[in-house]
Amino acid sequence: MMHNEKAGSACKSRIYILAGVSLVCLLIIMVIILQQVVARWNAAARNRVSTLNALRTFSLALQLHCEEVGEAPPTDMDGLLKWLPEHVKGQTWAHLYRTDLRLCPHAILDMWDTPIRIVAVSPRSYEVMSLGRNRKDDGGSGDDIVYEFDPFEYMRQSSLADANTE
Repeated sequence: MMHNEKAGSACKSRIYILAGVSLVCLLIIMVIILQQVVARWNAAARNRVSTLNALRTFSLALQLHCEEVGEAPPTDMDGLLKWLPEHVKGQTWAHLYRTDLRLCPHAILDMWDTPIRIVAVSPRSYEVMSLGRNRKDDGGSGDDIVYEFDPFEYMRQSSLADANTE
């Protein structure tokens, strides 16, 4: 009888050890999966912030050019590309404005190689938009990245600054 008790006790110990090892393996697998999920989420968040910053930089370039020429930018891409200053067309967009946007012959592409869009919401409000990672128009929500700006903001600010110095 004692031999059976020892065998039963040894069997229980092996079961507990196997259960402990299984639990540790399961935890390790969960940590690896969690690391992958977090890494993807961080990359997506970085790409979103980078694209938003690129759209801000692009809108600033448009505002400065609006001040130079005294007119709002066209909202069709062909018109916009013709309207951009020559020095922009002769250099790579990323190098000139340190942005992830790329100037191509018929489009300005975001980091997902999708053409950005420019929309005149009103005469004083324009939006530049990237369709985001899914490359689908989600109407400005979902993963779309939208930056709204006033094309003549700098012109008005310089006029106010000039008026205040007089």
